[in-house]
Amino acid sequence: MRYSGPVLYRLYQPDDFAVLYDLEERCFHPPHRFSRATMRRLIGQPHAATWIAEDNAQMCGFAIVEWTLDSAPPSAYIQTIEVMAEARGQGVGEELLRQMEGSARTTGQPSSGSTSTPAMSRPSGSTSVAVTSPTAAAQTTTAAAPTL
Repeated sequence: MRYSGPVLYRLYQPDDFAVLYDLEERCFHPPHRFSRATMRRLIGQPHAATWIAEDNAQMCGFAIVEWTLDSAPPSAYIQTIEVMAEARGQGVGEELLRQMEGSARTTGQPSSGSTSTPAMSRPSGSTSVAVTSPTAAAQTTTAAAPTL
């Protein structure tokens, strides 16, 4: 599968879990794989965001970021960034990372509206990112993937 159209970046919805966990199982093998319970806990944290990357309505990546407001300045921790093998090297992870950074910088309040940014090409074998935030589930961003 080649990713040549616009990739949609949006926040996690509860209906995404089955596909998200299928991607987890493809990207990681025991003992490095999160259990379903752990994944649900990470997604449900109050100071977390989970971003989904989709191409042609198919999830091609996701990422989870968690942050703390207890330190000055606030700090963030990337729990996971996962991208389907077929989508790697096409800027999906890079844009997911940007989305996560934005969520963490604004302490979990993703910016309003949507933006369009070009996806950047990445070297083969690199990974990509996605993030989820229960606070603003309707936000989406579209980025055009490069045509190869």
